[in-house]
Amino acid sequence: MRPQVSPTVKKLFLGKEGARAEEVHDTLRTRWANVRAIWNNDFEEDAGLEKVVRLILAISLFLFPGLYVRWMFWRKGAIYQDLAMEVYILLKTALPAVVLYEGWWDRPVVYALVI
Repeated sequence: MRPQVSPTVKKLFLGKEGARAEEVHDTLRTRWANVRAIWNNDFEEDAGLEKVVRLILAISLFLFPGLYVRWMFWRKGAIYQDLAMEVYILLKTALPAVVLYEGWWDRPVVYALVI
């Protein structure tokens, strides 16, 4: 059985119903298309160091978990992607404080979680 959420709370976190429903797209595919567009000079005519830097920045998104958090919620829509990212950022921000408070700084697993 699913708990009922009051309309006020739903509107606070999700906004107007159906406001961004048309913005459903696969995050990984979009980012990979961006890398291809940079490689093929689809948007800007750049070469040399500028192109290398833009490619490194575009590819570096695949190294961090934020992209994959967004990808897990892409079928739900942009609002749920944003909400998932906000929860991820709050957890990632609170984790170092918890580590310091609990005294876990000498545990190897914590290093991987904090980074």
